[in-house]
Amino acid sequence: EIPGISRGKFSKNVRIAVGSVYRVASSPSTVQSKNLLVNYVSLLGGTALAKGMGLLTVLMLTRYLGVEDFGRYSLAFSVWAFLNTLVDLGGSHIAGREISRQPGKLRPVMESIIYLRLLGCLLFLPVGFALGPGLGLSNMLVLVVFIGIFTGFEAYYDIYFSATMQLNKSARARFLASIANTLLIALSILLKWPLLAIVLLAMLNPLLKLGLDYAYGGAFPLKISPPDWSWIHRIFTDGWPLWLGGLQSIVLARVDTLMLQILSPTGQHDLGIYSAAFRFSEVMALLINALCPAILPLLVQAAQHPAKIQFLAQTGLRLILTVLIAISLLIFWYAPWIARLYGPGYAEAAGCMRILIWSQAFVAVNALCYYLLLVYNQQGKRPVIMANIGLTLLNIVLNALLIPGLHAEGASWATVITEVAILLCMLGFIRAYTPLRLGKDILAMECLALFSCLPIVFTNHLYGGFSALLFIGLVFTARLLTPQRLKDLALEKLPEAPRNPT
Repeated sequence: EIPGISRGKFSKNVRIAVGSVYRVASSPSTVQSKNLLVNYVSLLGGTALAKGMGLLTVLMLTRYLGVEDFGRYSLAFSVWAFLNTLVDLGGSHIAGREISRQPGKLRPVMESIIYLRLLGCLLFLPVGFALGPGLGLSNMLVLVVFIGIFTGFEAYYDIYFSATMQLNKSARARFLASIANTLLIALSILLKWPLLAIVLLAMLNPLLKLGLDYAYGGAFPLKISPPDWSWIHRIFTDGWPLWLGGLQSIVLARVDTLMLQILSPTGQHDLGIYSAAFRFSEVMALLINALCPAILPLLVQAAQHPAKIQFLAQTGLRLILTVLIAISLLIFWYAPWIARLYGPGYAEAAGCMRILIWSQAFVAVNALCYYLLLVYNQQGKRPVIMANIGLTLLNIVLNALLIPGLHAEGASWATVITEVAILLCMLGFIRAYTPLRLGKDILAMECLALFSCLPIVFTNHLYGGFSALLFIGLVFTARLLTPQRLKDLALEKLPEAPRNPT
């Protein structure tokens, strides 16, 4: 007996409730959430294989195009990356957070970020008309870059896969699309296609990935409906600080290529050398960067549990640094041998590679810090925004000072110095705006990295691989990482599997 509810009405409500539960339980749209190990290994495997294919593609292109034409190829993709960040308007990361928080709101969130991107295209694509020719790109190359912008909607499948911890599906599509891209590039080289055709082929590759995402993930529950301005406003309001941060990141990653073209007396040559070194170091870092999208839903769920989120953030940070510092040590000692893979004329890339590879550990840690600020919705604080602007200006000033004298190596040093400055700022923001403390972990890892280099300095760099093994051994000896800690991290999963409402 429930006061105020008759027995007949109560019985009817129970029948409705039981019927609803049965329909949800029997629905094929239910998403089975995987644990972090499955998601990370899936994304890492797909990313590693895809980046391996990408590196193979770069090696083919450096030999076929030569230093100067490879510089033009890299310049076109730098302009594409800048415009692609502009038109995103910060919606991607916010969408992932909101789907993790409210799985039932998948449809309005996905529709809203698509409308937001279309709005960004209308606002910012005219920038390309002014930017491209001023950097030496032909009108046809600028047009090809625009085509690449309009094929960028495939990235929104990755948001859905990340937020619902189904990264195994994203990994399959990513790998198969990269294989297809490598084969098509190889065919274009065999047929001796010009630079314009090769860039167009690479820009159209996201369409193939979109088809594979659809095959593995099915259609989103979208429909043609008027924009939901409340959701668009909410995503943009939370996302515009991340948009500025994304612009800062893309400027840090790409402005050096633009300034090399302008400031270096041998612009196309230095651009090709720097791009070859940067592509290799970037590929190495992206292998561990897969941890960030894999761990984001867990961070969101644990935001109100200080001990849990401290464990996730601290262990993730230590894992990132262990892998990337070990990789950096190997590449630092063996860079001259790696540069030979690019073919004749790329020997100078070894010096840039030895500098740039150290920036990637900072890039990965800074990315994790951005995710943590996003989890606590602190990305819009005025000090964060002002720091982003100041650090971007710092990078531009450093490039302007160092490129004329040091050329490609000057751009490399500008990148490393700026990433260190970003890390110091991010640690301050994490301490001020979140309950997390990460500074001691980073300092401990860097000290172990320096100590592991001492035997090699006094012997011979041919034994450089020993320094990487020594570093990993020191990390486990100091118990910064333990098998049990890694096991506990690997088995983390969402407490309740999200559902895809169709």
